[in-house]
Amino acid sequence: MHSGLERMEVGRRLAPRLVALIPASGGLMGKFIYEGAIKVDFDDRVLAHLMVVISAKLRRGESFSFSWKDDPGVGNGRTTVWVHSHASLVYKFYGSRQPPINRAWVEALIYTANAVTGLHIVPEPPEHTEETHPHHEL
Repeated sequence: MHSGLERMEVGRRLAPRLVALIPASGGLMGKFIYEGAIKVDFDDRVLAHLMVVISAKLRRGESFSFSWKDDPGVGNGRTTVWVHSHASLVYKFYGSRQPPINRAWVEALIYTANAVTGLHIVPEPPEHTEETHPHHEL
């Protein structure tokens, strides 16, 4: 079963791969591959957080859109894919170590994924600490 989004020719017509504009962190660049045809580079740290969010949504049986800004070399536009349980998704990390996961960032990304506009990358917030979110005892 193929939807129109799965057959988007963006990746093949404009360039062999797309590069998302993400905050420069000097990190290693991995790849997110959608349906084998759309390939986009993300910093490994960004990619790890996207994998957590996308996996959580799909485990709950939720479909959603995922958008990112394209590299100016491929038109400076935006790409959106429809993520669903039958989509072929590949997360190819450049580095061998799992980046630490910032729960606050995961929560912020899930918030966008649950909105009408769908999942999109937001800046990484500071990690929650006991000082900012103390445990309340009953």
